[in-house]
Amino acid sequence: MSYYGGGGYDSRKRPGDHDHYDSRSRGGGGRDFGGGGGRDFGGGGGRYDGGSRGGGRYGDRGGRGGGRGRGGGGRGPRVARPQTLMVLANYFQYQIKPDLVIYRYSSHIYDAKRVKKKDKEGNVIVDADGRPEFELLVQTTKDDKKREVPEDKEATQTIRRRIFNKLQQELKEKVGRNACVAYDGGEIVYGNVPLAFDKSNEEIQAKVAESGHGIYGPSDPGGERGSASTNAVGKQQTIAKYFVRVKPTCDDDDEDQDRVKPKWFQVLLVEKESIKVTDVLRDRNSPLNKFDELRQCLDVINKTTLTKSLTCFGKSPRQFYFPEEDQENICGRAFAYYWNARNRKNHAPFLGITESTRICSRGNVYTMSDVCLKYLYRSCLYKPNRQCSADRSPPSKPIAVLNEEARTIAGVPIRDFHSPVPFGDRERVRLAIQKLTMKVVYKKVFRDSVIQRMKEKGADDRTIERRRRQVRLNVRMKKDFSKANEEKFDIKWAADDPADSFTQEPRRREGDTTEQENAPPPQVHTIASYFREQHGIQLKYPKMPIVCIGKGPFKAYEWYPIEFFFQSFGKMKNANEKDQVTEVLKFYDEFSGTEIVKKIEGLSGHNILRDQKEFLKLFGLARQESAKKLEAKILEEPSLRFCEQQSTINDGSWNLMRVKFDRPATMASFGIIDFTDRSGGKRFFSNILRVCKSHGMELPTNISGRDEGIVTERVAVNGHADNIGQCFENAIAKAKDFFWYDSSSFFRQNKVWHKTRVFHNNQWKDALLIPPPDNRQGEVGLILKNEPTHNITIKGVQQQARLMIGTTNRKQERKLVDPFDFFYIGSRGIHEAIISRNEREEVREEVEFNTEVYELEDGSCVTEVEQIVPCYISSEKVIEPISMIFTFLRDEDKSNYLQVKKMAHVTCGVPNQCVVKFPKFEHRPDQYCSNLAVKINTKLMNASNNARAWKTQKANSDPNSSGIPWLMETPTVVFGFSISHGLGQDSKSVIAGHVGLDAGCMQFASTVAVQSKSDVISNEIMKDMTKVFLYQQCCVEILQYPR
Repeated sequence: MSYYGGGGYDSRKRPGDHDHYDSRSRGGGGRDFGGGGGRDFGGGGGRYDGGSRGGGRYGDRGGRGGGRGRGGGGRGPRVARPQTLMVLANYFQYQIKPDLVIYRYSSHIYDAKRVKKKDKEGNVIVDADGRPEFELLVQTTKDDKKREVPEDKEATQTIRRRIFNKLQQELKEKVGRNACVAYDGGEIVYGNVPLAFDKSNEEIQAKVAESGHGIYGPSDPGGERGSASTNAVGKQQTIAKYFVRVKPTCDDDDEDQDRVKPKWFQVLLVEKESIKVTDVLRDRNSPLNKFDELRQCLDVINKTTLTKSLTCFGKSPRQFYFPEEDQENICGRAFAYYWNARNRKNHAPFLGITESTRICSRGNVYTMSDVCLKYLYRSCLYKPNRQCSADRSPPSKPIAVLNEEARTIAGVPIRDFHSPVPFGDRERVRLAIQKLTMKVVYKKVFRDSVIQRMKEKGADDRTIERRRRQVRLNVRMKKDFSKANEEKFDIKWAADDPADSFTQEPRRREGDTTEQENAPPPQVHTIASYFREQHGIQLKYPKMPIVCIGKGPFKAYEWYPIEFFFQSFGKMKNANEKDQVTEVLKFYDEFSGTEIVKKIEGLSGHNILRDQKEFLKLFGLARQESAKKLEAKILEEPSLRFCEQQSTINDGSWNLMRVKFDRPATMASFGIIDFTDRSGGKRFFSNILRVCKSHGMELPTNISGRDEGIVTERVAVNGHADNIGQCFENAIAKAKDFFWYDSSSFFRQNKVWHKTRVFHNNQWKDALLIPPPDNRQGEVGLILKNEPTHNITIKGVQQQARLMIGTTNRKQERKLVDPFDFFYIGSRGIHEAIISRNEREEVREEVEFNTEVYELEDGSCVTEVEQIVPCYISSEKVIEPISMIFTFLRDEDKSNYLQVKKMAHVTCGVPNQCVVKFPKFEHRPDQYCSNLAVKINTKLMNASNNARAWKTQKANSDPNSSGIPWLMETPTVVFGFSISHGLGQDSKSVIAGHVGLDAGCMQFASTVAVQSKSDVISNEIMKDMTKVFLYQQCCVEILQYPR
């Protein structure tokens, strides 16, 4: 057995195999220390310490390099660029039947009921055997008018897919065995054959006369603008009605589905249009909305195939996960631990697939497939692999929310189950339960007399046991909005707490004639006493919480003890813990590049290909099993040039240490929020400032050395994650107090002023701020370059003068220095003045402050004046905002991060830099802080500084040239667009767009637009965004574009 891996081909002609235990393959990694580079794609990674993959002929380095051992595989030989090669893309082509037509319908779902048929006189109709006949009708209102109940879209959204699954079976019986519909949970559905039938005008009029509204339901007035109109549109619309019976809270394959009562629904399909697929694809002049409608149609058809064999969540799912019993065989080495019998975790990573349809050039249609990976809550521990024998896998074990072995509630440790949950843990418990989807399971205890009566009626032991078992499936914690619960609680903290008792009126059976005064008195119960007295259940932990799950079958809010709750299979929120992120990265190290496309091919054929083939065939579609091969081009690597030196790109990375940025930004002021509850963030901030300065960035003037620590203490705010908004307001206020208003007298004591920019006379100008004398806020005095600074009064005469600084240098020479050229060096406790400057550098010398001097317009100077008032006193609104707010976060919690960014970008409008994991780098901070400095420099870029860390240019070219090489081959504009969608069919799509402002694509302008939900940007919005981009581009003279 080898402990060190080698490079090259293996004996089976497979380049760089990933050996798990030994290195029988010459191209594979060693058991412990990783592999070297192979001829094409490099060696594999070792099991413990080695890298993921070595480099290959094509210059790739594979995974994330070496681990904690001796490093990963080395790089293969570098090749000449540019070079072409064939690559696998995650695109799978559709073949479309000629003259294919697909029918689009809008669907409406109504509550229905099964009732006895009656004749016009109200008598029940019976069949030949004397049994009553039944019919299905839409639910009607309970008032005298008996109108049909309108469609409740919100109530049916969560079960639409179940309803349409049943509708598929109904269509095969009533329309034809090849009839089917495609759906994704929204209102629009698609049929492969006509599913609706024409309605004559006479039938419409009869319906209006009978019910008072049109055939399309209560919202159809049936009049001039409705279905009863005599216009052509009203008469030509076609509809179809189907009745289906569905279990509203679970799927038919759920283990407890027999405990859920099914419910009837009416599905009304209204035909909207017929889509002639081949005509749209062949006609290049087809409107853009036709292509979008066709893409959406094909996308829904494809997603319907995925729902048949995979698991999905939400109303309009985009990700589909393979069954739990298949995960062990497909998840790879990174997640193997989760699928053995020793795993005690209540969650696991589930591998799935996400697909979307793309219409490409020449009318070709593809589905773009990708792997999706998500941590989900499991319903059972020890879920057996279906390929394992029964003696190898223990039986499944439901996961209780109250875990007796681990002594936790929903993962939150609880010391004692026999006393109420401590106050300090209650909010954590409530939030943890709030994230779960659960089921309630308990068994009633029947009296002997009840059992005897049930047996007399023919019930066997199995039936009795089934009736004892009570189940509520797929429930979540909800607030109780009943009148008795004024504070709208969703959880109460003890089942036997008398404060949470309720009164139960005695139940009177039908026909009971007992006088009211002789009726038994109402009973007062706690939840614990109710289950003991009514159901014979003695709670094991009566001091533990009770949880509300909303309204039950009898329209009353239901509360259950936490010991009745079990975890259901469902999505896990905020699954971004450190070990989870590490596991996901390991998975993508194992499957990267071409390997991930092969993985997608394998997953597509693993469980869904057969279902896809059958369903797509019904719609006249066929999908290729192999991924599309494309010719790609390895582009020439650009060269990065900093201010004073050129950097070499090494496999996509380069060194930032000890380089000056090409165009450094200015950070005139800053604020700090420390969410870490320790002083480490403030200490580490001095490293950030030091490294930013080493890269050439201009930091707040007159603050350096030991003063940086003083300033940090003055502006820092100790934050709390529960009040991020207030923390931002406090941080900005403290930064203004220190830098603008000099509330600490730091600048006044050191005889200097804070330098920033102000908007004056319709342009941005450099300015020094004169704090108000009485510390009032809202206004400051301004010192501008080459302009008078003060109105002074001498012997009753008011004149304008410019403030100057009287100094003495080491040679005892007296000189007047402009305030813009006078600095305080806190690290040495001295002042310096600029004595000369040119385009490249400025010369300073040490000076001593003597006095403030006022230079009059005639060149004379005075030191004693009667009154001094700044010439320019402006509102703080004209001052450039605080440059940046730094936030030190305790961990990588996504919710805190998103809230911080929302406050910074939306509410406060200030750049923000988050700092996480800094304790890990406290003893070697330079590389970490250099990475932060690049981000800070970019975020501080504006039209006046055009800041950038480096410029991009062609390798071995003139140092003064710039630009990505392949962008300069022809006049080019670089656009980037991204579309994000909200949940649900009625949500909007937000489009973010960027345009490159320089040839190196280091500076970008951006804009945002909103449209109705679609993956395709509308023509109007595209034109508007392009106009904005071109206007912004024309303001930059770096690139020239042909007219």
